[in-house]
Amino acid sequence: MGREAVAKAAPDGYTLMIGYGSGEDLIAPQLREAPFDPINDFQPIALLSNHAILFATSTESGYETMEQLLEAAKSAEVTAALSGVGNLMDITVRAVAKAAGVEITGVPFAGGGPATTAMVGNQVDFGPGHPSELMPHVKGGRLRILAVASPERESMLADVPTLKELGIDYVNAGSLKGIAAPAGLPEEILAYYEDLFAKITSDPEFQQAMADVYQPVNYKNPEEFGAMIREYYEMYSRLIKELDIHVE
Repeated sequence: MGREAVAKAAPDGYTLMIGYGSGEDLIAPQLREAPFDPINDFQPIALLSNHAILFATSTESGYETMEQLLEAAKSAEVTAALSGVGNLMDITVRAVAKAAGVEITGVPFAGGGPATTAMVGNQVDFGPGHPSELMPHVKGGRLRILAVASPERESMLADVPTLKELGIDYVNAGSLKGIAAPAGLPEEILAYYEDLFAKITSDPEFQQAMADVYQPVNYKNPEEFGAMIREYYEMYSRLIKELDIHVE
């Protein structure tokens, strides 16, 4: 397992992990035993970007807004496509349902691709997903975005409201995409990588390449990124208890 290999590697600057901050770090270890400590075994180096969570429905579903969908859930079964059980998407749908005071039936699939296909085919009422999964179908007229879970509106979807704007008390930064090293990285090596990734993320060509795949750059330095990791780990810990989530 990649994360275990990084956690056990020498902190000499030659071993880095790309993708630190996803549900594999912040959620999964809280639901099942992991061979690494997601907080203490790693040194955060830089947040490069984060996938926002968008809520989408088929353009054939009849739902024009998130308010319409949640209103329907008060009197009828509403289904949501999920990329799995006990992951970020599952927690998000459960948290939204609880905050809105409605029941939503999660329908788990074997990953984001099949879940998106179910949304496109109007086999479910809606579902959460990342921009890279959903936006091509939005551009193709097959999906409609109803809301975003981010603290602020997404620049690529300026007319789509946040959950907070709709009165739903739930905010999520999405799936963090960062760089980490084994814990114990010397300060001089950490400083080298901090400068390197600050330069990379400020490069216009890099920013455009990321935007092309609906992945906006959101650089955070080691201290800022580490604080985000701890904040969201604690938030998920609280939500897992509040929502009584268990994985067999």
